[in-house]
Amino acid sequence: MLSRKFHYSALQENGEKVTGTLDGENKNAVKRSLLQQGLIPQKIWIEFDIEGLSWNENKNFEKIMSSLTNLLDSGLSITASLDYLITHSNKKVKGKSQELKKDLEDGKKFSQSVQKNFPSIDTFYILLLESAEKTGDLLSTLQNISFMIQKNNEFKNNAIAALIYPLFLLIIIGFVIAFIMSFSLPEIIAQLDEEASLPLPTTILIAVYNLQEYILPFLFICIVGVFLMKYLQRINSLKKIFDWILIKLPIISHILFFFIQRSFLQIIAYGLKGGISLEESLKLTNQISRNVYIQNYLQNSEDDINNGLRFADAISALPFLTQEQKFIINIGDESANLSTTFDNLYQRNEKMNERNLKLFNKMIEPFIIILLGLVVLILALGIILPSLELSQGINLV
Repeated sequence: MLSRKFHYSALQENGEKVTGTLDGENKNAVKRSLLQQGLIPQKIWIEFDIEGLSWNENKNFEKIMSSLTNLLDSGLSITASLDYLITHSNKKVKGKSQELKKDLEDGKKFSQSVQKNFPSIDTFYILLLESAEKTGDLLSTLQNISFMIQKNNEFKNNAIAALIYPLFLLIIIGFVIAFIMSFSLPEIIAQLDEEASLPLPTTILIAVYNLQEYILPFLFICIVGVFLMKYLQRINSLKKIFDWILIKLPIISHILFFFIQRSFLQIIAYGLKGGISLEESLKLTNQISRNVYIQNYLQNSEDDINNGLRFADAISALPFLTQEQKFIINIGDESANLSTTFDNLYQRNEKMNERNLKLFNKMIEPFIIILLGLVVLILALGIILPSLELSQGINLV
């Protein structure tokens, strides 16, 4: 069976409520695991069930981390900063800030309190905070976390913005075609001589018009297919097949590697900068993709390092890193300067990604405009040419 991530709330022996996440095959397996830890389960649910809540929780976490960074940088202590958030924030941020302060007053570490109050956030942030508590440099870590969150949001917004305009033009094309097919074309088809030779644009329009009755069933089959594939991926053997297909398809694999490469470089760069060991940073990268084959590649790299292999040699088989990146990492490994190497690689990769997104937007825009022009041309000629022929026929009569 395929392991899945479950959220839980449970009670400790002293009656204190704790929350968190556990991987397990089903709810019963997670329940048994909690009982073995001496916890009394109250509620267990899968991650998908609280997708909206997790999103809100992450936004609250981002807001608190950003605010704490600015307040600590101004000279306030962590408790004074939380007091400010309690007084000047909205209800949700205020509630979380109160919980964080209460945990600190009870003697808990800040990282433990964050993990308790934000169970769905990335484990990477928790490890960064734990490392900061050991070094005593909480401000620098919060600055790194806030910067990471900012860069991730910028990257996501830029990617969405690059797709909005082409999508908008495609929607316009769809509405134009639907309007012509529904109102203008039926009247023209009714007046055409079926045995006469029709212009090519008109023939194309009629062929598309005749396919209308199959569009809704086709869309229905596609929607059912998506949900069916989502369900079948829970079966381990079938998920391996789907994942293998994803990394073999040229365009899909390129997009997949694009996002995985960015996450990999970011985690290693900020992990080393934040004091997390190289082995632990690499272990965290196993969470950047749910693709079984990508996880196997990362797990094999981790195993090779644990067996004494050099880091550069251990990651040499990773398919999402370029040969140039592997060469630079090898130089950094030989010079024992991997922290600076990964930081430079990540910063350069971010700049390149920004340029690629802008280039994609510039390239796709004229392509969509040309496509829109061709559609309008075919629609216009498909309607005008038969009308001209009909008018000439009437004049001849």
